[in-house]
Amino acid sequence: MLNDLVFINKHKRYPMSKKMIIPVFSLLFILIAGSRMVYTTVFLRKSDISVMLWIAIALVFISMCGMLYSFYNILRFRSIPAPFPVNENIKLVNEFLRSQQLNVFRHPQAPEVFQILSRPLGGNTEQREVMIFIADDRRILINSHFVNQQWTLSPQSRNYRKMANRLKEWLKIHYPNTDTGVMA
Repeated sequence: MLNDLVFINKHKRYPMSKKMIIPVFSLLFILIAGSRMVYTTVFLRKSDISVMLWIAIALVFISMCGMLYSFYNILRFRSIPAPFPVNENIKLVNEFLRSQQLNVFRHPQAPEVFQILSRPLGGNTEQREVMIFIADDRRILINSHFVNQQWTLSPQSRNYRKMANRLKEWLKIHYPNTDTGVMA
């Protein structure tokens, strides 16, 4: 994470890495297979295409778009405007997380990074949710995703939205003269 911090601050997303090869190739394979199915049924078929076939094509297309959007959301950080430069925003995030009574891990070499790790989800798996806060100049970046020991194309977490809304409300109460709308 330490090496990726500059990239994350600039682009508001995780950089592509070796860990993402399997998910990216899986999504590309599904995209190519779905496109080939659509091409074969629409352009190479001599007879009329039934309504059920159009529904199947639409479902494949919607599923592919949904998976790509989901994968993009796993990588992307949400940006919440904050009223201060980096050092003051570090204090602000720390104060907010303390007010929420959350256990937070911080990297000793990157004091602007805050990490919340959930308990294992489920019985036999080591799947956990990780929420990352990065205090930056005039903004706070938030990302939440699931991690576990094995690879899976797990859905993105929606808990960052709840936490982002809590942070916005907390900022409105404690710093009422600042704009705290969420920027994508």
